[in-house]
Amino acid sequence: MDQRALVDVVCKSGLENLAGEIGALLGQDLTCSDIQLNLTSKEDLFSDLGRENSALTRMAVSGERDGHCYLLARLSSAAVLGGTLIMLPEDMIEEHAQNGKLDGELSDAFGEIANIIAGVFTQAFVDKYPKSVRFIKKTVEDLVPTKIDIDSDEPFAPGHYYVASCTMSVGDRDLGPLEFVVPAAVFELEEIPTESAEEKTSPSEPEHSEEPPPSAATPAVEAGAEAREEPTSETTNAAAPVPAKPAFADAKKLIDVVFNSTIAQASEEVGALLGQTLK
Repeated sequence: MDQRALVDVVCKSGLENLAGEIGALLGQDLTCSDIQLNLTSKEDLFSDLGRENSALTRMAVSGERDGHCYLLARLSSAAVLGGTLIMLPEDMIEEHAQNGKLDGELSDAFGEIANIIAGVFTQAFVDKYPKSVRFIKKTVEDLVPTKIDIDSDEPFAPGHYYVASCTMSVGDRDLGPLEFVVPAAVFELEEIPTESAEEKTSPSEPEHSEEPPPSAATPAVEAGAEAREEPTSETTNAAAPVPAKPAFADAKKLIDVVFNSTIAQASEEVGALLGQTLK
């Protein structure tokens, strides 16, 4: 079995065991469906401008290879799971889910659930993986996807990642995706090739074009040719590629996300001021 297939088997087992472990903790019927196992990049992971605000759990990796990994869930879903764990009234759970706030005891409660998830994946690797790999929950924080700078080291550095994900639901309530994000190097997986040698140089085209034989040009013509050739470096600099601006469609998507969020927040704030439900 190759390395990628082995990691897929182990992580799939972990995701399949999550429902029973978290459901038992919550005293609820929780299901994990639509399991996905992918190698991707930070840029591709956050390419969806419609991605909702998230609860980001930072975890440490220990064993054969040390490092860090991450757990992503909708902020609203984290509020539901945390609120259910500490047995908040249903109306308070709904309020926290709509406000998208995860603080205080609610954050601590979701942290306990994240700790269980870390334990489930650790046990899967203990049972099925030949090398020592353990996951330890550290901190939980809010994450706004549209504020992420892809080139920065936050919330984690650019690079290639293995993502094991599923869709969670409690009863009839869809809690959306749960994503376990681990640097590909931790699992000894090769990075995604960016460009092959064949793509860089076409075999049908020679690397250097053959220069035509020099003609018997007059000195005046040769001098003119030299004069034309001198500004080559300046011309090259002038023709340097300009960094591409975001496509109009992508920029519009981002603006749409921001204004939709603003309008939704405005309705909640004005409604709270009036003591009415405002839409």
